[in-house]
Amino acid sequence: MSDNKHRILELFRKYLSNTSTLSEEQEFLSYIEDPLHKNEIQEILSESFQNQTEIESLSDSSRKRILNQILHNDKAELKSGKIYKLWSRIAVAATVLLCLGIALYLYQSDNNKIKTETVAKGHMKLDSSKVYLTLANGDRIAVSDTKEGHVAEQSGITITKTADGQLVYSISNASQKANSNEYNTVETPKGGQYQINLPDGTKVWLNAVSSLRYPVSFSSLKERKVILKGEGYFEVSEDKTRPFIVVTDKQEVEVLGTHFNINAYNTQLTKTTLLEGSVKVSSAGLVQPTVLKPGQMAVNDSKQIDVADMPYAYNEVAWKDGYFVFNNANIKDIMRDLSNWYDLEVEYEGDLSNVYFHGNYLRSRDVVKLLRSIELTNKVKFIIAPGDVSGKERRITVVEEKDN
Repeated sequence: MSDNKHRILELFRKYLSNTSTLSEEQEFLSYIEDPLHKNEIQEILSESFQNQTEIESLSDSSRKRILNQILHNDKAELKSGKIYKLWSRIAVAATVLLCLGIALYLYQSDNNKIKTETVAKGHMKLDSSKVYLTLANGDRIAVSDTKEGHVAEQSGITITKTADGQLVYSISNASQKANSNEYNTVETPKGGQYQINLPDGTKVWLNAVSSLRYPVSFSSLKERKVILKGEGYFEVSEDKTRPFIVVTDKQEVEVLGTHFNINAYNTQLTKTTLLEGSVKVSSAGLVQPTVLKPGQMAVNDSKQIDVADMPYAYNEVAWKDGYFVFNNANIKDIMRDLSNWYDLEVEYEGDLSNVYFHGNYLRSRDVVKLLRSIELTNKVKFIIAPGDVSGKERRITVVEEKDN
């Protein structure tokens, strides 16, 4: 049994026996709402419910009535104030049916009554900001506003935008030699991410508040060197004669052809996670470079590079598929990610150095609901500054809950 499935099963049994803590219930809910763990949850439910065949034989309308009845029976819990158990039971009930092939019904009429005192009512919607491409001649193009098709042309290279929004570089004029000294830069805003297909075929996903500087062409270069700020996931096109090098403030990562992620948001630490292939991580002041194997992470603090095995290395790149995955993450690291995505200003009260969370959340989820979920652990509370929660006021104070 995988570690994930073992943990989910443990939390599920505690839930059924009504012995789980609020923190454990929150962890269980995070697994339930995360499609990454759908198969494990379905296996657990299949093994736990003997009447699965009977339930599967019901029509969709009958299943919907079952779900509605479960939710209806729990309305009394709302009036009695037992909100935590209600949320858990709604999630479990919905997931039981969802894993058996039923679309999840949104239970809105009574959910709207569920509020916490520390989180403002309403939604914090992020204004759609622009992704910019800066060409070698200094022209700055708002790619997010550009229609599908031709974007620009320079030194025999054509830049186009695909129907799903990717930037693609291709040779348009073989007779015109591309200038290897010309560079382009792509920048993503808070709340934005973007995919670029580089001239050599390498694919790069940029996370929010990140940038990538790269040559217009690699054809006359002995190495393919790009400069990353923020976070990026790379699927490098294989070229054994020209290594691909990613430069950040603290290090260089050299590869021939592989899949890896670099997180350089933290000014103190740079994390490199390898999914496939092999990479070599080197840093100024460190004599010996570090070679990673698939499923390993290198953490570089400029003084040394520590390597750790990552059984669930995909968690580090889940952002590109639309998820936050927090694996025993400190609240300040979590809030940094939320700040980058939701465009928030964050302040702290109390000693939060030992406040850690597990959780998986959709990045499309409303931030107020996400914060409300975290509050259920009774480790922290969030205070949103009064103002226009639709976007003009984005300052959040994180307060340590001392009685947890």
